[in-house]
Amino acid sequence: MKTFIFLSIFVASLFSGQSSNGGKPDLRNIAVIHYQVNIQNNLLGQVLCPMAVFLTDGMGNAVGSPQPYRSYIATYHFYEIGPVQGSRIAHLEIIPKNSNVVCVLPPDAASMNGTFNNGSTYQFFMRLGTSIPSPIPQPVPGC
Repeated sequence: MKTFIFLSIFVASLFSGQSSNGGKPDLRNIAVIHYQVNIQNNLLGQVLCPMAVFLTDGMGNAVGSPQPYRSYIATYHFYEIGPVQGSRIAHLEIIPKNSNVVCVLPPDAASMNGTFNNGSTYQFFMRLGTSIPSPIPQPVPGC
């Protein structure tokens, strides 16, 4: 009988939504600003240079930790508690900067200005490499 009562209390506590976090607020439910950095990789094959994805404010301070760039990952996520006002700049950097490996040039940085609100997602788009050519031949001017 004691086992049944214990199991009943245990199962009820699982579904009651209560946690044993000492009365602290559940940090998973805090609304934050979500930044989504999308990188389109138009290079054929693997990128040989080690690169990292950065998100910074207008003063160059990091917003979240830099993330290693992987050619098979198209989207990177950064989070910040806000609301905040100012600039956010997404960019790729070659790591280390004094690398002796011949590297492709990172794409131009993508930036956004304004007020960034909690609970909102802001997207940045960058393209690594040249743009994909159209399969349809384009007319040559003057011919």
